[in-house]
Amino acid sequence: MIIIHKRMWLKLKTMVRKLGLAGGVCFTGALPSERIAEELNRHRFLVVPSLWEEPFGIVALEGLACSCMPIVSRRGGLPEAIGPHGYTFENGDATDLARVLAHVLAHPEQARARLEGVEHHLARHTARRVAEGHVRVFEGLVGKCE
Repeated sequence: MIIIHKRMWLKLKTMVRKLGLAGGVCFTGALPSERIAEELNRHRFLVVPSLWEEPFGIVALEGLACSCMPIVSRRGGLPEAIGPHGYTFENGDATDLARVLAHVLAHPEQARARLEGVEHHLARHTARRVAEGHVRVFEGLVGKCE
């Protein structure tokens, strides 16, 4: 299944067709948030091959919350989002992504072990906890500006 930004849709659909993979790939297009959670809950892995440096990868947190093993691009905020609970590969490097996928598929027990303790990681990233952290930063800055 591929949930993808509209800009890449046609390019990837064409690639999948040329490679003869059309029967094994489902392009969903944009989905409402409830459907995204349903789809993620049906899968074991979430691959986020971002080409740019994501400021923060909420999609990776959503995958973790649905028990998906995140495999994400290494630069930017995605590694911070998954913490020790997933795998990374070099942005834009298909060979590195293939290496990581091969490793995860060959060692599923090792991959599943990385999800241990994910509840504590997710608890640190709730909207409330993040907002409280921002407030603390702002309060600290206000004191320094006076």
